[in-house]
Amino acid sequence: MKIGILGSSLEALYLAAYFVELEAHVTLFGGADPLETQKYYQSESDADYWFSLLKKLQGKIVFNSDPIERIQKSYLQNFDDVKRMKDTFRVVTEKNDLEFYEDFDFLIQGEDLSRLQSFLGGSAPAINEKKYKKNEFNYYSENDLNEETLSSLKGSIAIWGDYNKELLNDVLKNNSLEIHFFHQSEENSFLLNYENQFKEEILRFEQTKEVEPKRRVFEYPKMNIVSLDYLEDRERLYLTLEIPDFRSQDVHFTQKKISTIAIDFILHFRALKPSSRQYNSFLLENEPGYYKIEAGEWKNLDQLQTTAEKLKNDFLQYFTKL
Repeated sequence: MKIGILGSSLEALYLAAYFVELEAHVTLFGGADPLETQKYYQSESDADYWFSLLKKLQGKIVFNSDPIERIQKSYLQNFDDVKRMKDTFRVVTEKNDLEFYEDFDFLIQGEDLSRLQSFLGGSAPAINEKKYKKNEFNYYSENDLNEETLSSLKGSIAIWGDYNKELLNDVLKNNSLEIHFFHQSEENSFLLNYENQFKEEILRFEQTKEVEPKRRVFEYPKMNIVSLDYLEDRERLYLTLEIPDFRSQDVHFTQKKISTIAIDFILHFRALKPSSRQYNSFLLENEPGYYKIEAGEWKNLDQLQTTAEKLKNDFLQYFTKL
C-alpha cells in the first residue's frame, strides 16, 4: 500500500508514523523536512512525544521537498466507465523546470511545515528585493550559514525576520561584523548584553583615554526596508529605510524617519510555521481515496488516533472491494 501525504505538519507526521508501523510505503511532501527542523517542535506542549515520533520515522519514510505542481488521477479519461479507485493518484512535482511524478493508492491532504513567505519590505517585497535575491547578492537565509561561514564574514550585515537565537548569538560573536538589526519590538533581550558591554567600554575609555570603542550594533525597531540599490563603483548594497508617521508615534525612536545605510550582507530569517500549500488539483470535489485532515487535530492525540484508525479501515475496505 502506497500513501502520499501532502504536508509535513504535526498531523501529517503522526499519520506518517501510524502507517509506517503498518508497513505501508509513505511519502511525505512538504516545504521543510520535519526530521531536520526539530526546533519547531520545542514550542509544543508535547515536545517529547513529537521528538520520539521523529526518531521513529528516520529512515522509514520518503521525504520530498520539491514543490507540488498538481495532483491528479494517473490514467483515467472521461470515457472510462470504471470505478475511480481502479486508478492510482499521481503527485507531480517540479524541480529545475522539469516535472517528476509518483503514483499512490491513497492521498492525504494535511498542512505544510513550511517557511512562510517573508519579505524584507514587510508584507510585500522591497523595491529591487526580488532582483537581488535571485542573484544571491551576498544574501543568506538561516539555512545557508554555518559557524565556519559566519566567522569568515567581514563588513556590515543587515538582519531581518524571525531570528534564530543561537545563530543570532553567533553573529554577535563575530567582531569583524557591523550589525544592522531590524526587529518589531522596542526592546530586544538579545542585544541587552551587547549594550551593557558597550557601556562598560565607554566608561573605561573615559577613564583611560585609550582606544575609543566603536559601536558595531545598530537597531531599527519597527522600520521598513523600502528599497535595495547596488552601486557598482562601491560594490555595496544600499538599503533605504523608512518609518511611517502612524508607527513612529508609538516607538521610542532616535533614528531619522528616512535614511540610507550601506551593507555588505543580508541575513534573512524566515519563520517556520504550518501553512497551506497552493497547487493545482484535478480531482473531484469528493474524490474517493483522497482525504483532508483538519488543522489542529494534533492538540488532541486521542482524536488523531481515531482519525488514523478510520483512515486505515477505509483503506482496507477499498482493497476488499476492488
